Amino acid sequence: MAFVNEQISEMDQKRINYRALKDPQTGTGIADLPRWTLDRENDVFLLGLGGGMSREDYHVPFYFLFSWKGVWMRVDAYRREVLSDGNRILIWEILKIYLPDTLLASHEHVAKLLTEALDAHGSNSYDTSRAMFKEVQVDFAQLQVAKFDLTNVMIGGNEK
Repeated sequence: MAFVNEQISEMDQKRINYRALKDPQTGTGIADLPRWTLDRENDVFLLGLGGGMSREDYHVPFYFLFSWKGVWMRVDAYRREVLSDGNRILIWEILKIYLPDTLLASHEHVAKLLTEALDAHGSNSYDTSRAMFKEVQVDFAQLQVAKFDLTNVMIGGNEK
């Protein structure tokens, strides 16, 4: 099954403790827009946590919760658009992935899954956002890997 963009069901919101998720920039709860990019068959999801401001001299990355088979990670990325031969191309520059120790050896597979998820995600988790782009590229050139713990995504580091 491929990734799809959809509203998060009430059942899934409870399962992932959606109301306790936080915006890493502000430390407060995330906006009440429960949408995600999901591959249910392979138990993978990508969920925006916040961030994403860019001005001339001030840049805040987008923050995502990324999960594979119930193991959570946080991803920090910049987003930019370019025009090439009249086609809009979306580029996600991955800055940092917070991985738990259990996934350090699988970081290449995690990168592949993340690339697939971001391709489906587009610029946000609405299908119309992906349709605006001829191509989505994911750039790992600046990638840093850090250790994940629940304080990366949860208010107070609560258990999920």
